[in-house]
Order: sequence, then structure tokens, then C-alpha cells
Amino acid sequence: MTRITLVCLVLLMGAARGESVEELLKKGVFQQEAVHNYGAAIALFQQVIAEPKAGETAASDAMARLGQCQLLSGQTEKARATFRRLVDAYPTRVPDVLELLAGMDPGAVASKETAT
Repeated sequence: MTRITLVCLVLLMGAARGESVEELLKKGVFQQEAVHNYGAAIALFQQVIAEPKAGETAASDAMARLGQCQLLSGQTEKARATFRRLVDAYPTRVPDVLELLAGMDPGAVASKETAT
């Protein structure tokens, strides 16, 4: 099963069950931090961001984590665009984004960038 197929299945399962924004966010965090499956995490965070019922906190958390996953998976330009969108949409979250980025392992990001 390809990674794209797996990501699509994760999204369809979540949509079919009508999972809450909080559940989707938790699943995304699990995929990001525990499994290191950035593709699945990206798909889940995008679903949270697109959900009209997502509050500012959930949407901004998902957007910050989306940018982090993009950066960790070597999608530097997409990450840059996501962080710009985050700062434009949620300017009060700038300190949180800086803290999130400061906590990242620079070696992990550098190794992904040189691998692509």
C-alpha cells in the first residue's frame, strides 16, 4: 500500500466517522510525534485547518504543526508559505511559532533538505 493511499484512507475514515476537530488534531500530533509519519500528519492538519468549526486555537495549532511537518519532510517552500499564512491569519501566535521552531532538531531538518 502506498503512502498516498494510506493518507487517503486516514482522511476518509475520519470524515466517515465525523470526527471532531480535537480528535483529528490529536491523531495528527500522534502521527507527527510518535510515528513520524509526516504525510499522514500533514493530511490530518490540513483537514483541521479546512474545518469551518475549528476554533482559532485548533486551527492555528494545526497550521503551526503543518508547517513543522512540511519542514521536517523537506518541503521547505511549502513550510515557509504555511508559516507566512499562520503569521498573517494569527499574528498573536508568532511567539508560539518561534518557540515551536526553536525546539526543533536542526539536524533533522538539515538531513531532510539534503536528501531531497
